[in-house]
Amino acid sequence: MNSQRIAIKYLILSSLLAAVVTGISALTFGGDVTKPVEPREASFQIKNEFTVKVPRGAQSLRMWFAVPQEDAASAVHDFHVHADFPVHYFRDDWGNRVAYAERSAPPEGPVTIREEFGLTRTEIRNSIDPAKTRPLTDQERAALFAFLQPSSHVVINDKIKSLAASIVGGETNPILAARKIYDWTLENVDYWVKDPDHLKASPVGSSEYCLTNKTGNCTDFHSLFASLAMASGIPTRMIYGSLLKPTLNGMQIDGSYHCWIQFYATNYG
Repeated sequence: MNSQRIAIKYLILSSLLAAVVTGISALTFGGDVTKPVEPREASFQIKNEFTVKVPRGAQSLRMWFAVPQEDAASAVHDFHVHADFPVHYFRDDWGNRVAYAERSAPPEGPVTIREEFGLTRTEIRNSIDPAKTRPLTDQERAALFAFLQPSSHVVINDKIKSLAASIVGGETNPILAARKIYDWTLENVDYWVKDPDHLKASPVGSSEYCLTNKTGNCTDFHSLFASLAMASGIPTRMIYGSLLKPTLNGMQIDGSYHCWIQFYATNYG
């Protein structure tokens, strides 16, 4: 599918994903905040166009496509999908809202779906006190079980467990332990854009690739962080989002995105 982003109306922030390479704000770990700062907002008008090339002789066509997600920092309004067939919505096992459409005897040639919506994104500012959290209880660990499990490219093996233990030591506070993993990752892994002639990223966001080659892109960094954090008993998930900035306004194919990490700490979420 080709994804098209056009007509960004106005931009208040130059970047809404203000973070270091690993995508976790340093304030998450308790920065010095002398006085409260009102979070800034940016609003956009977004159009996504998905084009599916129907294989010759296809008897049916099933399509799943992304729709905007709402959370405490993202407000979606006036969401519309334009298609010549019914579109249904559901949530996957992780709670993400997904759209689905099906066509019998689809016509030859491309099938196009267009979605339009407004988005207001609020800057995230955190001031976290490690003293206000604690290790997980057995009940919490059971409830967050899914966020402690490895996946195809976010692995937890003996090497990861040994490294995580050496980084975290005996620290059981999830915020302080995550800070140790964050610092170790930044100190030991180079972002590939520093030297693109010699450093490369993996195509899949691989914790093993990142650990072995000590380089990668945002997905590699975050896969490694997630592996080390989950091996340390810290529930973790990776979030993906689009970069909305003036240089992408009107681009027919938008291949830009960013991902970042969220980890769970009791009393903070």
